[in-house]
Amino acid sequence: MKSNTKTFLQFLAFLILGLTQPLQAEPALQGGDRVVFLGDSITALGGGPDGYVSLVAAAITLRCPGIDIAYLANAGVPGDTAPGGLKRLQADVLDQKPTFVTICFGMNDARAAPYDDKTYDTFMAGMTGLVSVLKTAKVRVAFITSSPVDPDRAKFWFKTVEDARACNVMLARMAVGLKALAVRENLPFCDVLTPMLDVQERAKKSDPAFTLAPDGIHPNALGNTLMTYGILKGLQITNPPAALTIDVATGAVKADQCTVSNLHVTPGAISFTRTDQAFPVYLPTQVECVVSYLPLQEQMNPYRFTVQGLSSGSTWRLSVGGTNLGEYAAADLAAGTNLATQAGPWKALAARVAQMTADQQKLRSARVQFGARLNGWMPPEAKPDLQALLERVDQAIRDRETARMKTPRAARNWSWTLTRTDSPGNPPTAKQGHP
Repeated sequence: MKSNTKTFLQFLAFLILGLTQPLQAEPALQGGDRVVFLGDSITALGGGPDGYVSLVAAAITLRCPGIDIAYLANAGVPGDTAPGGLKRLQADVLDQKPTFVTICFGMNDARAAPYDDKTYDTFMAGMTGLVSVLKTAKVRVAFITSSPVDPDRAKFWFKTVEDARACNVMLARMAVGLKALAVRENLPFCDVLTPMLDVQERAKKSDPAFTLAPDGIHPNALGNTLMTYGILKGLQITNPPAALTIDVATGAVKADQCTVSNLHVTPGAISFTRTDQAFPVYLPTQVECVVSYLPLQEQMNPYRFTVQGLSSGSTWRLSVGGTNLGEYAAADLAAGTNLATQAGPWKALAARVAQMTADQQKLRSARVQFGARLNGWMPPEAKPDLQALLERVDQAIRDRETARMKTPRAARNWSWTLTRTDSPGNPPTAKQGHP
């Protein structure tokens, strides 16, 4: 048997060294893009409420609310491989008329023969073929590496734990090959394998029961969140959410991806209306268990609010959109606090957009399956009625797509109020009205 712990560590080191540099300097997606996600069961299940397809789509909607991007289909098929995706590319992808396609294969390719060099060659030939056909069709492409296996949970899929570890070795080798292909073809490259392997290895040392894939292969909500992290980085959707700094002593306002109006400052209260252009993205609650391994909220959601010039030792109650977020010390406000996890209107907005996105993914999947099955046996005389029904369903999907894109734009104006809660003592020097 070729695989062993030393081999795995060598490949892991090679993977980390080989995949750290981004390929793109500009966001890969553009306004008006029509996106299809192509892959295996990891992609198919990624259309669920906490799946990576839904999380990525929702995140881009929230982080870039001024850019209209349509998500046409989840073309994930359980058990599929890169060569299999090439065979069904026309029907499942090109017929949808996308402008941008993400490709995520490897798990089934590697699992079939984790020790065989031919496995790697077959996989790379399939991925190269996919790129060739898509580029010929004038469709832009992005690679997503496969998520890893959890060897401790993969008994159903592999004969031995060593086989499961060998699959991760092959996935690492495939990832390095994909990176090289992406460089040659000038394609966006999304590395999800490295952060997932890193978190999995470190977390298991502290808690052997920890897992990113309860069945050994298919990511849970935490695993899908880590995939989303890697994909957003690879697509260069790295702009932070809005941030605001107010200096009450000078009246200076520094607003990043937001605007402030109706600012009023008194010794006991600060109020203003704030309009955000970029929001915190939705992250499942499970991410809190990995903050010591990867600070996802700080890296993905640095929704910072800073107030300087407040009296030393004073405390302030923050209310946004009518919701009381609690009390903050002047020192904490001066240092800046990340409000992404607080129960402000942004959190409800993110959850709503995420749910709308997942509902759309489910509706699209049902539409594709329904249409394909009925077309197969529908009598000729009934096909016009079927076509009319499918067009109505397609219109309903488009309407929901429009509603999803508009939701962040319609809910971006919130009233903010800081009210002093301690004894005034020495109030800050402040200006009345807008500086």
